[in-house]
Amino acid sequence: GIRRKSAANTLSYQQRAKNYKTSTMRIRVENFIGIVKNKFHILRSVFPVDDLVHMDKVVYTCFMLHNFGTPKIR
Repeated sequence: GIRRKSAANTLSYQQRAKNYKTSTMRIRVENFIGIVKNKFHILRSVFPVDDLVHMDKVVYTCFMLHNFGTPKIR
């Protein structure tokens, strides 16, 4: 006869699909951070503790400057 998937199997598939999508996005973000770090050497350096207040602005500015560049089509 025909076997139906149980609700537990469907939920498990949905969770695996969600985990795969999250993992894929995490890899893309990490790759983008690596590209920006190679482009802007200030992000490779160690920030002094008293400059940590400004670190988010430096990172944001580097990301914005990267996005203003010409797109690379592959």
